[in-house]
Amino acid sequence: MSNDNSLGSSADFLGSNVPPQNKWLYDLHSIISDPSPGGHDPSNCGRPIVWASNGKGFVITDKTKFIQMVLPKFLPETKYESMTRRLNRWGFERCNSGSLKGYYFHPNFQRNQPQLINTIVPNQRGKGQRS
Repeated sequence: MSNDNSLGSSADFLGSNVPPQNKWLYDLHSIISDPSPGGHDPSNCGRPIVWASNGKGFVITDKTKFIQMVLPKFLPETKYESMTRRLNRWGFERCNSGSLKGYYFHPNFQRNQPQLINTIVPNQRGKGQRS
């Protein structure tokens, strides 16, 4: 019996049911869950991005390493600020105080639950509506 904890790609796990616009979220989920140096480590030692202890959010622990090692894997040619705007557009909330300061949360982006990602949709933008 093998005890392989690697998840592979979350998008691979779900097959062809991945909407193209959600692929970056699956890639991000896989990277956070990955036990390699650029991914998740249960001890959170030295990893640039990790899951919250409750598995319901994540935090970027080392912005420089994240920009160099992780960001190019799932959003090539994207700046850090653009990635955070994208998270906001897709309904992620960032905790700005307390013990979870800096953590990003979305109710459908959770550790070991990649199938929930299909339910995440971007926030609607106003199209030139003015009062």
